[in-house]
Amino acid sequence: MIKNRGPGTWTAIGVTAAAMVAAVGAATGGPALASPVGAVGPSAVDDRFATRPFSMLSKASSGFVTAENAGASPLVANRSLIGQWELFKLIDNDDGTTSFQARAGGGFVTAEDGGNAPLIANRTAIRLWEKFDLAAVPGDPGAFSLRSRANNKFVAFNSETGLLVASNTDTSSATTRFYRAAQPVTSVVTSRANDENVTVSPATSQLTATGGTATTRSEQFSLFDAGNGRYALRAASTKFFVSAENAGASPLVANRTAIGPWETFDLVTNDDNSISLRAIVNNQWVSSTSPNNTGPLIANSAGNAPFGRSPQRFAMVGFPRTQAAGLRSNANGGFVTRIFPDTRMIASGTTVTGPIGLRLTFTEAGTVTLVDTQNVPINGQAVPGGGIRLLHGNGDTSLAFRIVNHIDGTISLLCVNNGLYVGLASSGSGGDELVARSSTIGQTEKFGFIQLS
Repeated sequence: MIKNRGPGTWTAIGVTAAAMVAAVGAATGGPALASPVGAVGPSAVDDRFATRPFSMLSKASSGFVTAENAGASPLVANRSLIGQWELFKLIDNDDGTTSFQARAGGGFVTAEDGGNAPLIANRTAIRLWEKFDLAAVPGDPGAFSLRSRANNKFVAFNSETGLLVASNTDTSSATTRFYRAAQPVTSVVTSRANDENVTVSPATSQLTATGGTATTRSEQFSLFDAGNGRYALRAASTKFFVSAENAGASPLVANRTAIGPWETFDLVTNDDNSISLRAIVNNQWVSSTSPNNTGPLIANSAGNAPFGRSPQRFAMVGFPRTQAAGLRSNANGGFVTRIFPDTRMIASGTTVTGPIGLRLTFTEAGTVTLVDTQNVPINGQAVPGGGIRLLHGNGDTSLAFRIVNHIDGTISLLCVNNGLYVGLASSGSGGDELVARSSTIGQTEKFGFIQLS
């Protein structure tokens, strides 16, 4: 929960107890894939889609790729919202290729008939047809292509059928280009006690403030909604949630596949813009330990010391510092844009890149400011009832936000100015005005986050 904001009534979002276990056999021409090993505690329910959700947006159709009919029908790129059918698990194979497993049905995506037929998510093992090369497209920031290993051709969107087929020999056409969505937005956490970044040990998965100024995946974390105004941290390097091990009696460790009491924390913003984390399982504050605050982080401090170099205080700064992105409402499917010639921000755009592009700039305080590609800021204006209207290049209030990730692949924007979530003023299909006025998270407060850089 955020300092100086009442608890309100919160809605727990998407933390399911459902296990998704796919039958993965020995694969001819590729590795036999075993399930990742995560420590099993009282909170560990195996839903690995929660730790690495992935969705794709077709540049040509501006639609999310879906495993149609829960994977029983070919993939199509025509959805405006992220749901269960639009979520995939990204799998890094030993030979450098990438495979995709659909959450709906649990099947692996295959280039059917050696690439001659549309892609479909119905395989139970990874072989040659289920392998792809995922690569950035030169000269098109944020875009990537998929080349099937079945026929060495690029996956393309068919505008007549909406289907995806590995049929193109190059990536010159927008039909072969996709954007990432549902990738958790990461931050770097720095200890105020010794000014070193918190890092995850590759050997033990424990957290220590010994990362120096490094910003590799070992030093990157994502803030997830844990319901009831509380949060969980997901480590980018292990792709697992951070746990107050042994109910807080042992050091923090990033090895849990789901969010439970041991993985749930209060997040408090201190007067100096640092943050502190309090473990819910034992009501103790996370603290760096000896020697010289370089020992493992552990939730065992009864208090949050009120001084700048406190071992209970951390900075949380987004990574990378500036990122181009598109936002798409999960309530009406509209892309966030502005009303012309008005300056109100609404969710009614039909393409991810226009008519204005958004850039997220992460501040030293760990919050996010929004500007367009010309650095025109998104400011605020108070509305009756305590809300703040989002305006493009207008308004009398500079706004700051925290990005909260959800395990369904969406994000929410928590407005730091009033401690309320940004949502649509109504849920009509025509696109709606963005206002920070909700203390709870529903579909109108959820957005697809499409990475454009």
